[in-house]
Amino acid sequence: MLLRAAAKYHDCVTILSDPNDYSIAFNQTANYDEAISNYFRQQNAKDISQLTLCYGYINLLNVLNGWPLVKAVLDLSAAAYFKHLSPAGAAVGLPLDEIEKRMSSFVDWNVLSDIVDVPTAKIFRVSIRWCYCPGYYDQLPNSAITGLIVAAIVHKYTQSNSVSCENIDDWWLRHHPKVITFDFKKITKRAEKSLERALWESQFNTIPEPLTSEERKLHLASLSDAALSLMYSFLFQTISSSSSICVNYVAATSGSMQDQAVIQVADEHRMVLVHTELRLLHH
Repeated sequence: MLLRAAAKYHDCVTILSDPNDYSIAFNQTANYDEAISNYFRQQNAKDISQLTLCYGYINLLNVLNGWPLVKAVLDLSAAAYFKHLSPAGAAVGLPLDEIEKRMSSFVDWNVLSDIVDVPTAKIFRVSIRWCYCPGYYDQLPNSAITGLIVAAIVHKYTQSNSVSCENIDDWWLRHHPKVITFDFKKITKRAEKSLERALWESQFNTIPEPLTSEERKLHLASLSDAALSLMYSFLFQTISSSSSICVNYVAATSGSMQDQAVIQVADEHRMVLVHTELRLLHH
């Protein structure tokens, strides 16, 4: 337990240990958490169907400690998070500037006294894994809803073996300021702007310099809030490339044995996953 705790504060704590002991220390911690979990499960949930949780006993105690703290701040929206059963941060609902947002710690659990609104959810999206609160506004930005609807309709009319994200980065690079301001000759027709390189270069008054790797990277990173619709069978092979092009919203079918695994992948990439319950196939 001490080795695990010291690792969290590596910037100000020096530990001396044998690397061969690492697995022993973490196994002991896992066995400790499992023993406590099993005890309460046997005491309180015998013969009851149970859902496997991805958080531990200590996490639940942190939540139970945090809830009365935020409710004790009367007439104010409040938030708190605990680590190892002690408050590690607490605040009331006042606007944050950009510096304060960047200084927010990454934590497993946060406890809020009020319903989570969209601006709060966006802040939590990059720093919080789970949140305990009275409720949340089930709301997506209108642009996200429109994007998901259009994506799903296009998906419906797409051949099932043609679903791909490979061309999105090419499409977005065409919006780069240097590309938009290409110095084509006035006589150049639209179709001639997509010729093979040798013929293509002959259409310019001034041949442009290729984009550098850094320019490509920065411009691709500027794309945000893109929407994607796909079948689960394509999700695992697509999710990494789609996250690199800033896809934030995904509409996908549900009802698969892999539902939880897919949700976890989307969460890891900070994506909003919407289950459509529709099988969109076109053969």
